Formats: sequence, structure tokens, C-alpha cells
Amino acid sequence: MYFMFGLANGNALEAKRLYRQRFPRRHVPDRKMFKPLHRCLCETGTFVKGMHDTGSGRSVWTPQVVEDILQRLEDWPDISTREVSSAVNVPHSIIWRIWASSNPYDTRPHA
Repeated sequence: MYFMFGLANGNALEAKRLYRQRFPRRHVPDRKMFKPLHRCLCETGTFVKGMHDTGSGRSVWTPQVVEDILQRLEDWPDISTREVSSAVNVPHSIIWRIWASSNPYDTRPHA
């Protein structure tokens, strides 16, 4: 998509026409999308905005965090995994995995 903007020498309407001609079965982006995309690439060096330092590293699943999660689940049996997730700042899916690995035969839902 951005390549078409370059082929059109920065002309968004021409880029849209080239994209439609080259990829007739694909969704054709609006012409207003090309310039912000170009600006984002020039300013940040990437097409993805604001994605630096957003993922959680593998250090999330530490013994202290596991203990804290299990303690919360034990103290409040009716608490949801999303509430625990928010309280300990760990992804919801990790809460499920920790709970399931420590209680393999317990089938009560916490969602």
C-alpha cells in the first residue's frame, strides 16, 4: 500500500488508483490514509504507532506473582480472573494458566 504512494510520487488519489488497479480483489484504502501513514513512517521509522514497551516480558510469571495470584484466588473464591489480572497487572490468560496448573481437578469458572 505504501509502495503505491511512492510510485505515485506522494499523490494520494493516484496511489489509490494504482492500488485498485494492482489489487482488484483487495479492500482499497481511503486516500486519506496514505499521508498519515507516510508521516508516521517518517517520524517514527515504523508503521506501527505506540507499540514500544507495551508487551509484558517473560518475567511476569515469577514465584512472587504466582503466590500473590493464588492467595487472591484462595481468599476470594468469587473473584474473577479479570479482577485478579487488573489487581496484579498480569494478563488475564496468565491468571487462568496459573490457576489451572495449581488446581488441575477444580472446575469452577473464574471468568
